[in-house]
Amino acid sequence: MERREGKELFGEKALGRWKEYIEELYVKEKTEGTEIEEEEVNECSMGYRILESEVRQALKEIKRGKAQGVDELPTELMKNLNDKGVENVIGLCNKIYETGERLQDFLKTVIQSSGSVPIPKKKGTTKCEENSHPD
Repeated sequence: MERREGKELFGEKALGRWKEYIEELYVKEKTEGTEIEEEEVNECSMGYRILESEVRQALKEIKRGKAQGVDELPTELMKNLNDKGVENVIGLCNKIYETGERLQDFLKTVIQSSGSVPIPKKKGTTKCEENSHPD
């Protein structure tokens, strides 16, 4: 892994560079004194709520035996939710959709929570930017 200046990094420093790179991609800086006026949204213009059939289909498509994500929920737990569990997932997702407010845990990145370094996708590269997916 390389710094921006080209110096090679290893271990914790490489992890720090990945974290810095990802934050640059996904974290938008807030400018002091800049306020964005929110438009009022009525129920008609919001779109559809998340449906039970969509959640059940997504749960059905989860592959068994996959490693836990940052939420630390085993895939088997999600696949075996009873009706009440599915209702809770739907309720939580719809609440997030309607309010735009997410739980802090939803905002964690894989690097922050796992302490691991992403595996480069392109062989022989030493720069974060060279591993980006095209837009």
